[in-house]
Amino acid sequence: FGGGSTPQVVIRWRPGINRAAAIDRVTKVSGAPPIPPIRPAEINRLLQVDRMPAILAAFLAFLGLVGIGHAVVTNGQRRRRDLAMLQTLGFRSRQLVATIGAQALTLMLVGLVIGIPVGIVLGRIVWGWIARGVGIAPDASIPLMAILLTVIGAILGAALVAAFPARSATRIHPATALRSE
Repeated sequence: FGGGSTPQVVIRWRPGINRAAAIDRVTKVSGAPPIPPIRPAEINRLLQVDRMPAILAAFLAFLGLVGIGHAVVTNGQRRRRDLAMLQTLGFRSRQLVATIGAQALTLMLVGLVIGIPVGIVLGRIVWGWIARGVGIAPDASIPLMAILLTVIGAILGAALVAAFPARSATRIHPATALRSE
């Protein structure tokens, strides 16, 4: 019974019970339909920000791709002479593209190898603080499928970002690049 003027009873339904029929019976006996449980305001606020981790992850992934793109473009411009030298030594366009793609992939893999474990550890710590503050179990699951899709998406994103600088690297005329410096 609650502390107010109206007595309150908590009912736990047995597994497999016909809820509609049970609610009708309780309504007939008590004269009023049962009131469903009310979530605490803290839980409702957590549910409102449910998509925030995914939005934050997508934003950080975008920033990572921009950073890799910037690094690959900048390095391609700085290493113009080196790429021209490779061409004079017999590198084909496909090999130049593979070289620039390998650079982008290496940067992405280093970011993933560091970022995923750090993200999991920090995510668990922050979730533990939030959960204990609200009074719920701090258990957190690791979404392995989301991590796998993130790795695949990051590799494809790095390849896509590297495609543009790689394409411009294949257009380098070795004689012009070597003579200009």
